[in-house]
Amino acid sequence: MSALRGRTRDGIECLLCHGQMQRWLSIPPRRGIAESRPYSLYWCAVCRFGRIDPMPSWNELAQHYGSYYTHGPHDTGKARRSMMERLRVHLAWRVDRGEPLNAAAIRRWLPAGDAAVCDIGCGDGKLLRDLLSENVSVVGIEPDPVARSVAPAGVSVLEGSAECLPSSLPRGAYDAVVVSHVLEHCASPATALRNIYSLLKPGGTALITVPNNNSEGLRYSGPAWRWLDVPRHVNFFTSRSLSTLCNAAGLSVVEVEYDGYCRQFTDKWAGEELRISEEFGLSRRLPRWPLLLRTFFSSPERKYDTVRIIGRKALPGLRGAHASVRDFPGRPSLPIHAVAHEGSLDRRLADGPR
Repeated sequence: MSALRGRTRDGIECLLCHGQMQRWLSIPPRRGIAESRPYSLYWCAVCRFGRIDPMPSWNELAQHYGSYYTHGPHDTGKARRSMMERLRVHLAWRVDRGEPLNAAAIRRWLPAGDAAVCDIGCGDGKLLRDLLSENVSVVGIEPDPVARSVAPAGVSVLEGSAECLPSSLPRGAYDAVVVSHVLEHCASPATALRNIYSLLKPGGTALITVPNNNSEGLRYSGPAWRWLDVPRHVNFFTSRSLSTLCNAAGLSVVEVEYDGYCRQFTDKWAGEELRISEEFGLSRRLPRWPLLLRTFFSSPERKYDTVRIIGRKALPGLRGAHASVRDFPGRPSLPIHAVAHEGSLDRRLADGPR
């Protein structure tokens, strides 16, 4: 993987404002992985954006992708739960207004009648399969051959990535482009966003989902936070930094959505964070009740573990949001409306980034 970072005299240069980033978190090497080594995460307080250093090599990353959530069937989340876990999750559900990414959520951004959707980083293609039932024309892009091999029948999944689109993929042909938990993996997220813009029809919509690194869950769990996922993740976004990059790519930000609350209070989530902690040699289990108390009345940007930017490509004759990244050192230039929606408890307990 090519270097993501630039360097100032004193440290790491922010990709967005080109100012100096400060050391944020130290990540120890993972036990049992031959190529694992320590990493440092750097943070820009102006842009609310983080980056990894040193950048992992492809050989290092291969060791960490041996087993990944896109390689097999999804967990249904129906395991038997203890009374205390059920109580904790029910209390979280009472204040959970997150918006999961599913076929219905995408459909509301599509025109009536025929529509075309491209899902970049589609994994095993489950979301595309669900969209087919909505009479939507779909195509997926996925770099992982194992994930492509388990894609549902009838779903076209091409080899490629957000930074390197397949040459056969038509530009300007899609009503919506879905990019879920992809940009945090990209060496050049700005390149990825320009590619996303190129695929959209005028007036088309991009739905871009990333881990929310402004969440209280990250503050509480530190390096063991499930969505930190170093070194597979090399960029660490908030709604501010992702909106800034979207604006710079020409996408007008029309809405900010949040998701991922109830699942943080399941025993399974706690078990995953304990496993990560043990891989780091820390071996500490963090109880879920204190996190629930911290976040019960929190704002969406603190409560949820995932943030989604809805960006739109301007229609012909309308002035878009074109600018360079350098033009947006702080908050996005357009007003942002953060929303959250009610939903069933089963939807709230979805395990994967999807």
